[in-house]
Amino acid sequence: MVEANEEGKQVEQEYGYHSYIQPGEYIAKLEGRTWYGKHNCMGLCCYFHTKEGEQLALYAFRTRWAPYIYTTKKRKYDFHPSGEIKDGSWWRCTVGICKSSGRSTWIKAEPIEGKELEELEVLSSKERNNKKESE
Repeated sequence: MVEANEEGKQVEQEYGYHSYIQPGEYIAKLEGRTWYGKHNCMGLCCYFHTKEGEQLALYAFRTRWAPYIYTTKKRKYDFHPSGEIKDGSWWRCTVGICKSSGRSTWIKAEPIEGKELEELEVLSSKERNNKKESE
């Protein structure tokens, strides 16, 4: 439950993304990223859509030591927009609760690849077609 800056709050209100997230594992597609800044803390707000249709705002923060990357608590992937991770990629994201603050925290992210990714893309296109038909 990281509190967003004014720009982040506006995005969450306008587009329905949530940063107060229940702990657990989410399978979600990375839709975009924006910078987050508050006091001396710089981070990256990553916007995801889950396969269930939820919209999540997860925060990646810069590591304190070199190599400096914007990542989750487990520090495996760099989510900086100029890096290798592309918008539209699917991820298995684990969210927990920070012991010191009691807020949501992004613990780890693992890319979804291969057969599992193919199944998600098929499911995603079926959902889009169903939505178009119902309109």
